[in-house]
Amino acid sequence: ENRPFGATLSLVFNPDTSKQKKDEKKKKEEQIAKSTTDTSAAAPSDSVKFEILNAQGNVIRTFKAKVKKGINRVQWDLDRKGERWPSTPKPEPGAPEEGGVPVLPGTYKARISYATFADSADVAVKFDPRLNFSQEDLIAKDAMRQELLNRIRIATQAADRLRDAKKTIEQIAGVIKDREDTTAKDLKKKGVALEDSIRTIDELINAKEVQGIRRDPSLLTSRLGAVSGYLYSSWEKPGETERLALEQATQSLQRVVDRINQFFTTQWPAYETVVANAKISFFEKYQPLKVDK
Repeated sequence: ENRPFGATLSLVFNPDTSKQKKDEKKKKEEQIAKSTTDTSAAAPSDSVKFEILNAQGNVIRTFKAKVKKGINRVQWDLDRKGERWPSTPKPEPGAPEEGGVPVLPGTYKARISYATFADSADVAVKFDPRLNFSQEDLIAKDAMRQELLNRIRIATQAADRLRDAKKTIEQIAGVIKDREDTTAKDLKKKGVALEDSIRTIDELINAKEVQGIRRDPSLLTSRLGAVSGYLYSSWEKPGETERLALEQATQSLQRVVDRINQFFTTQWPAYETVVANAKISFFEKYQPLKVDK
């Protein structure tokens, strides 16, 4: 069996089962009383939280792992927090953090926590001695990877805004679907026009939904993906090819950001005005209930 990649973090898990059962019973009673489940709450009773800290004491990676009573071994893939791509919608609360960005050689601290217990240990990350890259090469590559992550973050924020706006339009359309007054008709028409504008801008970021495989190198995600391919193929110091690809991706991102900013400073406020004039209420009027006697 091949040795797993990354750092193996070993821990002994011996929970206080009597207290755990009481806590679980209390939690279940609270959930029944609230009739809802908060997925952003604390980790499940059999889940341990892992945090990776760099030399400056900053948390660079967070993940959780299911554990059982006794000895447990969990892998850290020697990565730090990554970024969600524009094509991926917002995750549900409590979803796992994006990872995948390799860390530089150095000493890191792995901190684990469960309920009120916490402990930590140092992890020494060393570069493969068979590869002939200098520390300068590694730092230069890591710096450009960070630049790329910053571009991906902004692109994803842009795509999220478009998705949120589209969702708002759909919600309003659902509320006024049975109305036939002039204001409602005007609002429906403007909603359709805005959805067309959103679709046009989104198609500068993500590929159109078509059957089969369609590749468009001019898309923002394609340009960002090309830079990612260059930067993660090796640890070699970035050259002119990588710098040019990142510059082209940045220019593409700027064009998209300009279009989105224009949309939300012109078309969106006009739509908000029409929505206000339509006097929309998201609350249904309920008549008192009566029991026949």
